[in-house]
Amino acid sequence: MKRWNNSNSYALAVGHLADRLIGRDALVSTKPHDDEALSHKHLSELQQRLNKLGYNVGQIDGVAGTRTRQALRQFQVDRAMPADGFPSMHLLNVLREVSKNESRATNP
Repeated sequence: MKRWNNSNSYALAVGHLADRLIGRDALVSTKPHDDEALSHKHLSELQQRLNKLGYNVGQIDGVAGTRTRQALRQFQVDRAMPADGFPSMHLLNVLREVSKNESRATNP
């Protein structure tokens, strides 16, 4: 399917259309309430937290560049999460929780 158009969105749409044409159910999923794009401020916080946990994002600039995404993917892999490297509010909340637990472990 992706020989015609290598886009993931195209492949998903065509595959879904084919499923619907043969009578399969529609895609059913709701967006998680905390899965939103991050502001510059929140992205900077995510970078700071990754750096403090030992995941090198490079300079904290509030931009989700290559190093930030690589660090985020490694963080996700280390915690058996789907490793998409996509910075979201959900992942920032996970990082906040991990940071809080790390802080408790070093300062009981």
